[in-house]
Amino acid sequence: MGKNTSTAVPKPGKKPDELSLRRGLAGAFPAYKELMERTKSYHQEWKFYGAKIGWQLKIARNDKALLYLTPLDGAFRIGLALREAERDALLSSSLSTRLKDEIRVAKRVSEGYPLRISVFNAADMKPLGVALDILMRMRQ
Repeated sequence: MGKNTSTAVPKPGKKPDELSLRRGLAGAFPAYKELMERTKSYHQEWKFYGAKIGWQLKIARNDKALLYLTPLDGAFRIGLALREAERDALLSSSLSTRLKDEIRVAKRVSEGYPLRISVFNAADMKPLGVALDILMRMRQ
């Protein structure tokens, strides 16, 4: 998994920009660009959460988060919470067995079933893309 270090994105006070993300995400940058294109109709807001977490991008519609993106060194992590019906839809979809297993073992919390997905390259976007298509359709 990528490390959350100062080389991945700028320090507090300077939001991540295209150049710093290209440099920090490295091989994951094309996947990041694909994700930004897929979610361009959503509100996107960067926020700094301190040295341990660093910068995080909230992608939301009507104040309801679709996902949170945390840039890492050479990768990024997606965090989201699945509602019961969304969880069921993803488990009955064409998602990879690995991703379905992660969904199955997620323990329910007040926001839903938490899911974290690490993305290292464009190939990692395929299962994430399937999941996002389902979630975006269900949350319209």
